[in-house]
Amino acid sequence: MREKDLRNFSLLCSLLGLLVLFFASKKLESVVTEISDLTIDDVGKRVKVCGNISSYHLSRSNHLFFGIEDSTDSIDIVIFNSTAPKLSIDPYQLKQDQKICVLGTLTEYKSGLEIIADKVETC
Repeated sequence: MREKDLRNFSLLCSLLGLLVLFFASKKLESVVTEISDLTIDDVGKRVKVCGNISSYHLSRSNHLFFGIEDSTDSIDIVIFNSTAPKLSIDPYQLKQDQKICVLGTLTEYKSGLEIIADKVETC
């Protein structure tokens, strides 16, 4: 009887731990940043921006390069072909002027800022 009680207690603790992790992860979701607030000091940080697609280019190697703009500024976004299949949406179906949110790492490329995306959502 003691072994059964220990198993039930362990199962209950595991379920409670999973619930705590689930709710904690919801609290840690990224806050949307206005594009004009991004600076060189933010390079290397994970950021989330939302806006309309202002330009779109698919390279020969199937990397996606596009710009998005919010009411404050615009920024370049890169989705590498190795990342595209892992996204919850098909990034190859994105269209000009479509509103999206992008989560990724802010980088500097050719003296400008860009985001290497690892999550894209339509709004």
